[in-house]
Amino acid sequence: MGDVLLVLKVYPNEPEDLEKVKKKIPEVLPEKATLVEVREEPIGFGFSALLVGVKVPDEGGIQGDVEEAIASVEGVDSVEVERATLI
Repeated sequence: MGDVLLVLKVYPNEPEDLEKVKKKIPEVLPEKATLVEVREEPIGFGFSALLVGVKVPDEGGIQGDVEEAIASVEGVDSVEVERATLI
């Protein structure tokens, strides 16, 4: 088995929550997950989402664990998987 790169789009509740969410994500990731990148993606009207790259082992259930962990961060409205690819 290899590893999987998950790219998740994280939407904050409010634009001012973006920095707080960005700082909290590394703290909540499951033990087997490694943060690769966090960057802002402008959506429009002064609102941005975060694109979060996370490397995880190719095993069942870990993707859901990562999504749930990020969704639990205060200030996060929603999380969706943009891409998942073997690396």
